[in-house]
Amino acid sequence: MSNTHRLIIMLLAVIAASMTAQAQWRYGIRLGGAFSRPTGSNEFCELKGGNGFSGGLAFEWQMPAGGLAVGASALYERRNTSAGMLTDGAQSPTRTYSTIGRNYIAVPIDIKYKFGIPAIGGLAGPYVFTGPDLAWRLDSGIGPRTHMGWNVGAGFDIINFVQVSAGYRFGITNIGKDVAEKWRDSGAFVAVTILFDF
Repeated sequence: MSNTHRLIIMLLAVIAASMTAQAQWRYGIRLGGAFSRPTGSNEFCELKGGNGFSGGLAFEWQMPAGGLAVGASALYERRNTSAGMLTDGAQSPTRTYSTIGRNYIAVPIDIKYKFGIPAIGGLAGPYVFTGPDLAWRLDSGIGPRTHMGWNVGAGFDIINFVQVSAGYRFGITNIGKDVAEKWRDSGAFVAVTILFDF
């Protein structure tokens, strides 16, 4: 059994534990920005970051006691990258940059811990989160269609209704394996999530 399979099984176990403990279920929408910061280059191509966006459905299971919660989203995500290809110049070789847009269905799964503010009855407060980010590329291109990353970040929960968050995705999958390179699709993100009780 691979490490990825073990990780998914562990996350499903956490979700199942939340459900059996009569956790509060919520659903809603999530909109945000995606700021790709890929790593890797070779003598022919250099990758630079670009700005994109994401949007889709969000779900959350909140434990009835304590600050533990599990969140999952199903998002359409547009990631833009600037690729600089080596060209022959009049005096010396130069790079010509062009934007490459990639479309994904992304499923981030976050384990959250919320710190309620007692002075306002715990109705609002900061939280931290971490978890895997699975993405499936919708269009053609080099590298694998399935990408995996790991998210870390923080946010603020307002009266259990609006969540504002920011984080960073550390790319795990080698997106340049078709050209024998080690390129990682990392990047920052921000999001606003509006949640409703089931």
